[in-house]
Amino acid sequence: MRSFFFDPAPLLAVLRTIGKRLAFHSALAACAALALVGGLVVDDYGPSADTITQRNIALAYMQQENPAVVPDVRYYGPAFELALLAGERLLGLQDSRHIHL
Repeated sequence: MRSFFFDPAPLLAVLRTIGKRLAFHSALAACAALALVGGLVVDDYGPSADTITQRNIALAYMQQENPAVVPDVRYYGPAFELALLAGERLLGLQDSRHIHL
């Protein structure tokens, strides 16, 4: 004997679709909120301890110098820093605070 007076399959399909969309939009809203909060508080934080050293490695590679001139640094490669340095040059940033932000 059936316990339903109607077939619940179409209703369950609609509820699953709504649930998936709601989960997606909730995740999207959470990411947007975190990005907004991060953008509002970025001025309160400074660069990490190795930012200057990594930038010097990228500068040494850009100038075709030996990156070993930077003391006590374990070398991982300048690919990310070179991209940041190229962006810095394209935007014409000079001040270290503007470069960081």
